[in-house]
Amino acid sequence: KREREKSVTLLECWDSYIGTKKAEEKRAVHIKNLERTKKRFAPIHSKMLPDITRQDLADCMAGMAASYHNLTLRELRSVLNYAMEGEREWLSANPAEKITFIPRKLRPIKIYTPAEVERLFSTCREMDFEMIPALVLMTLCGVRPDPNHGEIVRLRWEHLFITDNEPRIEISAEVAKKDKSRQVTLRPAVLAWIEWWTSNGGIAKGLIVKTSGEAFRLGRRAIFAKAKVASIQDGLRKTFASYLAKAETKDTAIKELGHSGGELLDRHYRTD
Repeated sequence: KREREKSVTLLECWDSYIGTKKAEEKRAVHIKNLERTKKRFAPIHSKMLPDITRQDLADCMAGMAASYHNLTLRELRSVLNYAMEGEREWLSANPAEKITFIPRKLRPIKIYTPAEVERLFSTCREMDFEMIPALVLMTLCGVRPDPNHGEIVRLRWEHLFITDNEPRIEISAEVAKKDKSRQVTLRPAVLAWIEWWTSNGGIAKGLIVKTSGEAFRLGRRAIFAKAKVASIQDGLRKTFASYLAKAETKDTAIKELGHSGGELLDRHYRTD
């Protein structure tokens, strides 16, 4: 009873959590995901946190696909853990901890062959001259490709140190997915493509991608279609990871991908 009297409803807790993330200037896509997940639990928004049971949460999550279930559960646990942190004491035990993640069978990792990459670049050169730098950085530098919020649409030419003694990209925390800065070496193939692009009229100023969002996504899709290359989810980044780990070292691939360790590389990005 004492706990309940100083607690709040699930909706109040969730809105407070989102407010802290906005104050921390978390990315818009992260805030959007939290807002979307919040709607999933609308049937119990008015319940006081101590009154919420594992079954209440499970009922709201019923019928979800495994990947969506796991993503929702991670966000839900974070919100309810927030209710127990610091001086809040809105909750003494997290009922979401009693819900388990759904194991997912890992599929074989697919990447593009050198011949497919060659076709993509050749087709891009013919169809969309302005997309060449973006395709180069996604394929040969592992820059994250999301057309709406990804690194590629936030990256600027001033992040590329092309004429330095050690040519590289400085991907700042504001650009990187995990708010964690990293460096990616600009290898000879990257420098050659950029030199070709600028010598043929490309202007290396401002954003790498001038038109992001749906236009960028459709333009990229058209290149894959004309090149007759099947789309692989995150395929360009996986291709970069696999070939870099083989040509140099796994540690180099981990560092330039911005991963915290080798498990993520081996489970989701690299194939022999």
